[in-house]
Amino acid sequence: MNKRFYNILLALLPAFPAMAQDSFWPEAKPEAKPFARWWWMGSAVDKENLNYLIPEYGRAGIGGLEITPIYGVQGNDANDIPFLSKRWMEMLDHCNKVGARAGVKIDMNTGTGWPFGGPLVTKEDAACKAAFDKDGKLIVGRTGQKVKRAAPGGEGWVMDHFDRGAVERYLDRFTKAFEENGVAYPHNFFNDSYEVYGASWTPALLEEFKKRRGYDLRKHEQLLRKVFDTKNEAAQALKIDENSEENRRIISDYRQTLGELLLENFTQTWTAWAHKHGSLTRNQAHGSPANLIDIYASVDIPECEGFGLSQFGIKGLRRDSLVRKNFSDLSMLKYASSAAHISGKNLVSAESFTWLTEHFRTSLSQCKPEIDLFMTAGINHMYFHGITYSPQEAAWPGWKFYASVDMSPTNSIWHDAPEMFRYITRCQSFMQWGQPDNDFLVYLPIYDMWQENGGGLLLFDIHKMDRLAPKFIASINSIVSKGYDCDYISDNFVSKLSLHDGKLRTEAGVEYSALVVPGVKLMPHETAAKLLALAKQGAKIIFLDQFPEDVPGYGKLKARRKLFGSIAKELPNHCLTSLDAANVIPEEMKSRYGLSAIRRKNATGHHYFISSLQPKGVSDWVRLAVPADGIALFNPMNGEVKKAITRKNGNATEVLLHLESGESCILQTYNAKADMPSDLKNDVVYAPSATTVSLDKGWTVAFPSLNKEFKIDTPSSWTTLGDAQVDSLAGSGVYTTEFEVADATGEWQLDLGDVRESARVKINGEYVGTLWAVPYKINVGKYLKEGKNTIELEVTNLPANRIAALDRKGVQWRKFKEINLVDLNYKKTGYAHWQLMESGLNGAPRLTKLNTVNPK
Repeated sequence: MNKRFYNILLALLPAFPAMAQDSFWPEAKPEAKPFARWWWMGSAVDKENLNYLIPEYGRAGIGGLEITPIYGVQGNDANDIPFLSKRWMEMLDHCNKVGARAGVKIDMNTGTGWPFGGPLVTKEDAACKAAFDKDGKLIVGRTGQKVKRAAPGGEGWVMDHFDRGAVERYLDRFTKAFEENGVAYPHNFFNDSYEVYGASWTPALLEEFKKRRGYDLRKHEQLLRKVFDTKNEAAQALKIDENSEENRRIISDYRQTLGELLLENFTQTWTAWAHKHGSLTRNQAHGSPANLIDIYASVDIPECEGFGLSQFGIKGLRRDSLVRKNFSDLSMLKYASSAAHISGKNLVSAESFTWLTEHFRTSLSQCKPEIDLFMTAGINHMYFHGITYSPQEAAWPGWKFYASVDMSPTNSIWHDAPEMFRYITRCQSFMQWGQPDNDFLVYLPIYDMWQENGGGLLLFDIHKMDRLAPKFIASINSIVSKGYDCDYISDNFVSKLSLHDGKLRTEAGVEYSALVVPGVKLMPHETAAKLLALAKQGAKIIFLDQFPEDVPGYGKLKARRKLFGSIAKELPNHCLTSLDAANVIPEEMKSRYGLSAIRRKNATGHHYFISSLQPKGVSDWVRLAVPADGIALFNPMNGEVKKAITRKNGNATEVLLHLESGESCILQTYNAKADMPSDLKNDVVYAPSATTVSLDKGWTVAFPSLNKEFKIDTPSSWTTLGDAQVDSLAGSGVYTTEFEVADATGEWQLDLGDVRESARVKINGEYVGTLWAVPYKINVGKYLKEGKNTIELEVTNLPANRIAALDRKGVQWRKFKEINLVDLNYKKTGYAHWQLMESGLNGAPRLTKLNTVNPK
């Protein structure tokens, strides 16, 4: 078929559904599918490739694409399209139309690269810092920062995020481009993590500071000169008369003022602009010099970021030797979900899989635990980081962006990635349904952070949170390990709390059993007064470790201290000092069994996402913290739904839970049996018998793409075959053998053992399923027959061996401008030295007869 005609035909066809949604599962809205950041290199896109790629993504199960233009490809300048030009807007319009047909939503970054800036940002609107004039007088300077990884037409100064006028003038460029070209605004606009380096000032800061804090910052110019010593800022920031309480208080006021300006003049202004044009905003607040809760809560979709590979110790999970330190701590991920929960925002997104391993080395199995961690942190709208637009005519490996997991059709893992996409869709269909049901609100000790942490700016960088807030992190980890869950709350949201039937209720209507204040020293008198008033009404207010000692900041200090003193005396008489005193039932699955879990509530009960992110599994009766008259057990890996095995233990309901290390499930409880589907099959408990069939002989492995086949007898990595073409393969090998089964009745389990990296299973010619994460096990009883059987395993590896082979041959595939392709430490790298990564089966599969067990 003519290639051009084929692409046109694809564009006209609707995308195949990513999964057949069973009637027992919640409705999977478009946002339940995973979305992805879509890197446009040089914005060198064309309609023919867009017609092919967008439906291709859609058929695989991608629900949306966020366009982020970046630097281009070497030698391809003639095809680059300047950002927001007439041609660029024409391509965006085409994406909107093709995406609508393919069921793929289109988002876009409100800029190129990061952070916001560009050619129309004048020097007067550029990011500012405090500086010295020749006489040593403090003046407004400029950071000189330009947009990082900018695309053609996006180069220029980074704007002043603290200046409303600068922000509005920046956004005017977008309004003009959309209106003049008659293009529909996107599904939502995106803002990446705050990386405005050294931006410590804005022209109106002194005026705003006096208005907000009640005193003139210019009277403390000597302190400011020390804080903003441009010759030695990093060192000076830690040596500003740390014993001077007055200085620390002034610095805290400065930080609070900058935070308020960022919230009001940038985040709220940007969101109001997007709403005016019918779009939503998605924002990464981390890195901001501000209260993260308030920043995250001011947008439509708060977004956190996973960075690095978590070390859960999951049994059988391959750990790559080339990884970087993980910063996906649960306590960090919860900032975004907390803000969404307390403000009534349903969606919480995550930039997913950034730098899990080196490029070309990340497997689907390594992605799953990170997905599960996100889910248990309250994240329910996954955005891959990401997919690079790569034209079909580009030689392999195509166009690549350096810091991503490369979830694209040119990566061999794309072959089985749709199974992972289905898993995410099933999980998110539950996690986007209902309401949050966490136990506690936890007060964010922002003023302790602002006042007790050195001088200069205080940026909430995900890489530094363990240093900025170690006590707070320890408190969160303690709360979770005891079987509870929580959301963080800021002073602003505390002021809007109310009490209803003994529950604390946010302005958005979300309820909590108690509010926890974790070892806070400093608290505004207004917040303390609000907590005292709630406690007097009967609310459970818990102060861990200590009661607050003082108010923060410097302005009107004497008067505020007087007000605080009278409140502080009453707090011990009305508040609690331990979690146990709140009489909240913990979840045994977390406190006793070490499982990671999150609970939400719905009209007929509750639902849980549960994962064993630990070296051990669980096979036991587990008590739930909520009542239930019936429970359904959902398997998000394959879509199966069964009636869970339950029993009563006093007033509590216990469920028989079986999870191996790395496995996950979803439970749905029903308050009344009448609400539970009556036609669910009962869950069955199995135990392995002594009857096994070891599939360790008589194998062949074929490589259709190479037209080669090998007899290997014992299954092993295909890199042991000694064939250069096979060694450098990025693709699939098909392992086949025959085996005898004397008794095919009942249930059998197939265990593939160590798989590199995913496998499609067929038995006797019938498709059984795809195994892409540990444990690589699947029940196959209904596919077996007495006597001779055949098994076919189509195993797909990583592209690491192929890319290393290209480097050894000296192929110049690295052709991207600016940073090009770098390693985990952002250094230039080659892959010629990589040893062969094992590929295919890495040992003999085993069949085991399962016996039915009667639970006691």
